[in-house]
Amino acid sequence: MKQENGTEAVEAAKAGDEEAREQLVAAYLPLIYNVVGRALDGHADVDDVVQETMLRVLESLDGLREPASFRSWLVAIAMNQVRRRVDRRPQDPRRRPGPGAGTGRPLRRFRGPDHPEAGPVRPAP
Repeated sequence: MKQENGTEAVEAAKAGDEEAREQLVAAYLPLIYNVVGRALDGHADVDDVVQETMLRVLESLDGLREPASFRSWLVAIAMNQVRRRVDRRPQDPRRRPGPGAGTGRPLRRFRGPDHPEAGPVRPAP
């Protein structure tokens, strides 16, 4: 099945065709592994997030309005799953927050090296 023109398979999968659902998973699994693997930088959670993504896609096929937009819809679901996983991870104590983090003060805007007020980004006084 071509990924560029898989609307027939998407429509069949929406209608409940198990073979079409399997074809979609097989055709798009490499893409989702690539997207999730890059987003998580090869973290051990990649397999779990890919599985969660594919399950969510299959459960939510009825909600897809435009079968032609299946690929972008699939990637959006994958990125939402990545965000959920990253948000659930415990914070690494070695990571330091950036300047101004937690101070409640806005950061000064960087104006570029040629601007008369140019300087490093730092918390506003």
